[in-house]
Amino acid sequence: FRVHLVPASHPIEGPTPAVDVVRAPSRRGAVLVVDDEPSIGVLVQKGLRRNHDVVTTTSATDALEWIAQGARYDVIFCDLMMPHITGMDFHTELANIAPEQARNVVFLSGGTFTPQARQFLKDVDNTLLDKPFDIDALQMLVNERV
Repeated sequence: FRVHLVPASHPIEGPTPAVDVVRAPSRRGAVLVVDDEPSIGVLVQKGLRRNHDVVTTTSATDALEWIAQGARYDVIFCDLMMPHITGMDFHTELANIAPEQARNVVFLSGGTFTPQARQFLKDVDNTLLDKPFDIDALQMLVNERV
């Protein structure tokens, strides 16, 4: 069968569909993911690696060591509630060794907060993203910061 379409004589008016546009980054960014769940690091790396260099670790201690040795990141995604070193402890130590990097921390949370974590989040200026997060939103956040 054949479908024959004729051009419209006048434009059809109606609602324009909403389109999410992810702004292209101004440069390739450096991203660090610190999360005790390896799958979170894999997810972020897959979602961002096209435009950014992504390093992942399940060890906050390793991340702090890299930064102490001079590594610098445009965005540091860090789980707020980790078993050995919490995101709060990570941020506090990071503020001591590289204060400019502490501003780059974006906390990730599954929604479980202790009273201490609630107070900490009130006291710091850092962004909090709830898990599960949208990878496009993550991409836009990183693109805005590089």
